[in-house]
Amino acid sequence: MIAKAKEFTGQLIQRIQSEVGLDVLYFMKGGSVVTFFTLTYLLVSFVTNVIFTRFSDKVLYGQYQLVLTIVGTLAIFSLPRMETAIMRSVAKGNDGSFKTALKAKLTASLIGSVAMLVVAAYFHFLQQDSTMGTIFLFLALFFPFFHAFETFMSFFIAKGKLVTAYSAQLFISVFTGLAIVISLLLTRNLLIIVLSLALARTIAFAIASIFTIKSQKNKKVEKGTIKYGIQLSIFDVLPLIILYFDKLMLPLFLGVESLAIYAVALILPDLLITIIRSSQSLFFPKLVNIGQKDFMKKIQSRWYLFFIPAIAVIILSQIVIEPFFTILYPAYMESIPFARLLVFMLIANLFNVVMLNNLEAKKALTELLSIKFVYPIIQSITIFLGVLIYGVWGIIIAKILNNLIAAIMLYYLNLVLLKKRKRDIPWLSKIMSHLPS
Repeated sequence: MIAKAKEFTGQLIQRIQSEVGLDVLYFMKGGSVVTFFTLTYLLVSFVTNVIFTRFSDKVLYGQYQLVLTIVGTLAIFSLPRMETAIMRSVAKGNDGSFKTALKAKLTASLIGSVAMLVVAAYFHFLQQDSTMGTIFLFLALFFPFFHAFETFMSFFIAKGKLVTAYSAQLFISVFTGLAIVISLLLTRNLLIIVLSLALARTIAFAIASIFTIKSQKNKKVEKGTIKYGIQLSIFDVLPLIILYFDKLMLPLFLGVESLAIYAVALILPDLLITIIRSSQSLFFPKLVNIGQKDFMKKIQSRWYLFFIPAIAVIILSQIVIEPFFTILYPAYMESIPFARLLVFMLIANLFNVVMLNNLEAKKALTELLSIKFVYPIIQSITIFLGVLIYGVWGIIIAKILNNLIAAIMLYYLNLVLLKKRKRDIPWLSKIMSHLPS
């Protein structure tokens, strides 16, 4: 009986694979691991957030969100896309690329520390806010480690060791979450809360990075890995700034309390988007080895598979949003209308993740340059005009519109890649020739 069941299941999977055109068994195994750990990780982050909003007022929570926004924006100095270059190189058996890339990230992050000192001076002297000034003064010391050590996950994902990668991420989330909650409950002091977070992250990620270095099977380094990581990071300067642009504009125009209300409205949509984006750890290793012609053939014949689940999730979200806020965020009921509209950002998110990952896997620098520079300019204009004219509502409408624009651009750029040979970007190649490989 069991043998027949196994045989039937195997035949069913093979039939689905031939119909969908994907390695279904790989995605079922990997997807279950990624989904379990991602959901657990998100649960820890979510509980931490609920506790923070319950035991703080909107001013304190808004200030905390502003600190995280500025730190996230300054991550542009820590070569944030080096992880993709590492994943690509390690997937080909070049374990030594991890340590080399980690050193490059630490070195580049020193520039971020200088930028953090400038931010500290801005708050202290121009805004007359000694608390925020002191916070960023201390964060300047932690900054080189704050982002650089996150690289470890790319190594294990490339190795197919998803349990190791996501277990470590979960441990770090619990460790840092406890640090935030304990400091919040004991002090309600923003400086102590932020320093507790910075110290906990640094210790946890440093341990994970040391473990990763010891897990290397060889010291082989693929030539061009660092250059490619720098290229991707340069491409991501504008997108990363735009990622936080809405949260930077709100305090400027409407104050930190508006930022707190908007940040809470984003919680449920961001949870869902994080789950979708976690799928790139499954897609990327496969995309490295699939031809562009085969990729586009599968996309064109199965495009609807990216949108049907998103529509279902959006409909379900409309039902659960009100009780979600009533039970967990009773002090933020004004966030409900914003959250209802924000979930529509999901409509093309999975499609965008896969299409962008494919361009990165193919090292399609010309196409990446287009999406990484032109699209953020569109985003910045729409978000700025949105907040200027309609406030929070304007930002939300702009984000939904931008998501659809990204889908059109990414599909077009993948078509362009299909119809031409890869070519270099002369001015970028000249700059890269002076960088370490």
